[in-house]
Amino acid sequence: MKEKFKGKISRRQFLYGAGVVGAATITGFPAILKGGRALAAKLDKPVTVGIWGGQLGAAAKENIVPVFEEKYGVKVNVIEAWNNPRLTQIKIQKENPQMDVAFFTDQIMPTVISSNVIQKIDADAVPNLKNSHPAIIDPDQNFITWQYGGWGILYNEDKITPKPSSWRDLLNPKFKGRLTSPDISYSSSYITLLALAKIDGGDENNLEPGFKNMKTLRSLSPTFWTTDHQLDNMLKQDEVWMSW
Repeated sequence: MKEKFKGKISRRQFLYGAGVVGAATITGFPAILKGGRALAAKLDKPVTVGIWGGQLGAAAKENIVPVFEEKYGVKVNVIEAWNNPRLTQIKIQKENPQMDVAFFTDQIMPTVISSNVIQKIDADAVPNLKNSHPAIIDPDQNFITWQYGGWGILYNEDKITPKPSSWRDLLNPKFKGRLTSPDISYSSSYITLLALAKIDGGDENNLEPGFKNMKTLRSLSPTFWTTDHQLDNMLKQDEVWMSW
């Protein structure tokens, strides 16, 4: 993307290639809650959808909800919250669900499934399922993948030279105080942990090198961010020059 912060920081300068972004990451799953209504089979009252807040929630309300409402003639209510608060709410309402569909990121889906709050996807109740690629449908019919994307580095091209070419560049001490990273609670921070493990011989089954490098990263960073908005402000105010 070419959008700039004050004309000098590329909003997303993702670096693709060996050692930089190893793979795409699946980031979102919708699941139908137990006790809820099959969407296409019984549209007798408003449909309530739980989704993330911020830009994702705003995009859904602007681009997806109106299309659905117009096509099916049904009102859609949107509840915005992040993964854990939304799952907590769903557990509390387990006997009387207030949501029909909920969206979660991939790393929390095992917890969602084990919480016994969702029902299997009914192909007869979701006609578009037959038009979906098999790879995005959970083999056990617990959820459907909604989106995926890359995870990479963004940086101030006026301050960071030469431009980053590896995850190891995030550990460069010459940028101490100008680097930042998502907090461990951020939905995709585990991807950074895996990337930092792989540059020193680790993998999904050996994350110890990643934890070691995260400690180094923490010593170089003034603070970790928890929301995109917080990171935007840090970049705009020139507090940090590089993140991921």
